[in-house]
Amino acid sequence: MKRIKYVVPFLAFCSSLFAITATWTPVGGGNWNAGANWSGGTFPNNVDDVAQLFNSITANSAITLGQDITLGTLQIDSGFNYTVQANNLLFQASSGNATLNITNANGNGAHVISSNIALSSPLNISQASTMAVQLSGVISGSQTVNFSGANTLTFGGTVANTYTGLTTISAGTLQLSKTAGIVSLPGSASITGGILQPTTDNQFSGSSTIAISGGTFDFTGTAQEIGALNFQSGTLTFGTSLTLASN
Repeated sequence: MKRIKYVVPFLAFCSSLFAITATWTPVGGGNWNAGANWSGGTFPNNVDDVAQLFNSITANSAITLGQDITLGTLQIDSGFNYTVQANNLLFQASSGNATLNITNANGNGAHVISSNIALSSPLNISQASTMAVQLSGVISGSQTVNFSGANTLTFGGTVANTYTGLTTISAGTLQLSKTAGIVSLPGSASITGGILQPTTDNQFSGSSTIAISGGTFDFTGTAQEIGALNFQSGTLTFGTSLTLASN
């Protein structure tokens, strides 16, 4: 009976051991689920798997998820725009955090992930492209989102995000740009650097607490309602109105 306690760590170890790293190879878009479109001949779809969308494409291209896909890491680096669309993209690491990493060694694309994103692990997002990168699907789950990088990431779309974990901003600009009144950030946020910038009205839930200990909370030109504001240091740039539901 004592051997049972070793099953879970062993399974986590095995998941990491057999994870694959696969790079998109076509010159254009296509079906994620076609093994021939990936180096090694197998499409990434497992805990800890790494998918790389690099500079094989020669024009703006869309990759369609033919089913729900699970990844530990998604890396995007191209001067042309990648769009990842359809179904659900699940981020899950067997230990630690999952990663969405936008780099610009191959150019600065304006990439879009319109697939819904589900968080089974905390997600680290780093954004280096000088063009804004957009997540326009629904982000769900109970895990933390940690945003950093030199440039802009946008939560867009017309359907509310539902993830309840803390959102941290340490560098770069996180724009909340869903349709006015549609919640981009349903949980709380901690700003230690960078900028949190809602660009349309009412992007928070009425229970969101915004804690600022560095960086900027900029809601210029918009009206927002949050649960509470905890300002220690940094910059607060006012917009049309800020309503505290806790008052």
